[in-house]
Amino acid sequence: MTTVVGKNRAWMGRHPQCGLVMFASSGEASRDQAIKPTLVIDLYPIASQLSQSRRESGRTLVITSIHQQPNESWPRNIKVRSRLHYYLADRLASRTVPDALGVLVDFDGTITDTSVANVLIAENGGLISPEPRQVLPGITMQVIQELAEASNLAWAHARITPERLRAADEVLLTGTTAGIWFASSIDHRPPHPPGPIYKQLRSACDNLI
Repeated sequence: MTTVVGKNRAWMGRHPQCGLVMFASSGEASRDQAIKPTLVIDLYPIASQLSQSRRESGRTLVITSIHQQPNESWPRNIKVRSRLHYYLADRLASRTVPDALGVLVDFDGTITDTSVANVLIAENGGLISPEPRQVLPGITMQVIQELAEASNLAWAHARITPERLRAADEVLLTGTTAGIWFASSIDHRPPHPPGPIYKQLRSACDNLI
């Protein structure tokens, strides 16, 4: 990583807000039959205006019929480069509401996450996230959980039906670029402003950063 940063100082000077992605290929067998994956490190500019828009205005969510891949294919706690299911969910959502994020569902119909964020709901002053086995355990979500617990906000895991998501006091999203933001609307429902739990966690996240 030090080499990548050193060779890209000029580019980073033009893009002061940037991210870094690291991933490994599945690899090929060498002469001694040892599998040797290729490590790839990629820099990308962070769209700060998009992140700011998410934090201030939220994002519309549409619950889709697209399933998360089964754990039998690959465990959901592994982040893979195959994003076809996320692409299909977002495309389906945008047909309903332009620029909406698609929420993927599990095989029992409960919600999982989106292409760019984990999904949380606020109920009765506490937070609920899908069961860990259902979703990718996002690092940002783990940080937000720590901030919530430090603020004495209860946190629980449960399977969340679409009806429960739509009826939640607040629907929150957590992801790398914007940290935490909120769902401004769910499935054609009237838009609503950010709620008190979002504002509390937004402030805690900003202070941490």
